[in-house]
Amino acid sequence: MIGACASHARRLFVRNLACGRRLSSTLSSKQYDVVVIGGGHAGTEACAAAARVGAKTLLITQKIDTIGVMSCNPSIGGVGKGNLVREVDAMGGIMGRAADEGGIQFRVLNASKGAAVHGPRAQADRELYKAAVQSLLFATPNLSVIEGSVEDVMLNETAEDRSIKGVILQDGTHISTRKVILTTGTFLGGIIHIGLKTFSSGRMGDASSIGLSRTLSRLGFPLARLKTGTPPRLDGRTIDYSGLTEQPGDTPPVPFSFINKQVKLADRQVMCHATRTTEESHRIILDNLNQGPRLESGGGKGLGPRYCPSIETKIERFSGRTHQIWLEPEGYDTPVVYPNGISMALP
Repeated sequence: MIGACASHARRLFVRNLACGRRLSSTLSSKQYDVVVIGGGHAGTEACAAAARVGAKTLLITQKIDTIGVMSCNPSIGGVGKGNLVREVDAMGGIMGRAADEGGIQFRVLNASKGAAVHGPRAQADRELYKAAVQSLLFATPNLSVIEGSVEDVMLNETAEDRSIKGVILQDGTHISTRKVILTTGTFLGGIIHIGLKTFSSGRMGDASSIGLSRTLSRLGFPLARLKTGTPPRLDGRTIDYSGLTEQPGDTPPVPFSFINKQVKLADRQVMCHATRTTEESHRIILDNLNQGPRLESGGGKGLGPRYCPSIETKIERFSGRTHQIWLEPEGYDTPVVYPNGISMALP
């Protein structure tokens, strides 16, 4: 499956996250210093950072219940990315602390090499990580959240001043603000491809943010399309692990956050496994490339990530080589296994 972008107007309510009560006043009378659009990894960090420095902050997201959801691989960090998580943590961010709460296996990649290339990484339980993010976010003063979809922005329309003055939701609600931060992830004008089937969506099951995409285009922002793939998930109960290479976590696990001396689930680390593709799996994929989407033309055209190409791309580019696959449990209470290394768009 290949995904892209979304936002959808649903029931609208305001929740004061610091005290857990709903606000009874209407949004149209509200003035915020900062409005953040999108409740994914970037959006939660952005709204928490703004609120921490004293700005009256509003987070607008499709569904409050999906704040902290790990859309693709349930992991945090890795080579390069792990250092970014720690830098965010050093500035008071929440991702490192949430990983220490919800992580179920911790490893420092490249540990045998110099410290500059160490890559702290955690495999997380999807539900525990989401709960940790929400717990940290909901305890942040100066922060409110609404469920809704931003369709347009309001500007001061004078020759001297073209600054932002607010946003308009899909239901017509106006929210005043001086700053807007867009963290739309794969939701902005998003398209999903599954084989030859294509439909408008962001994350699977969530609507695409079409109105905001049109607004940005109208305002003169150049728009481009990025593409990202995700692999089919596996049922761990059907996997024969006997011939696979075990990949245990580090003992003791190294926390992400500088404020933690140990991770919460240090004594419950799960086992991951490694395997490789075979000539037979390569043949099946090559024989069915015609079942994949035509991503280089039309509405699906987009630039893919260099650091995790699809399995189709790897097999085509590196003929005669096998490719590693890591089998990673998605949580304690689910049999779902994430096969890291075989993202694809085939049906």
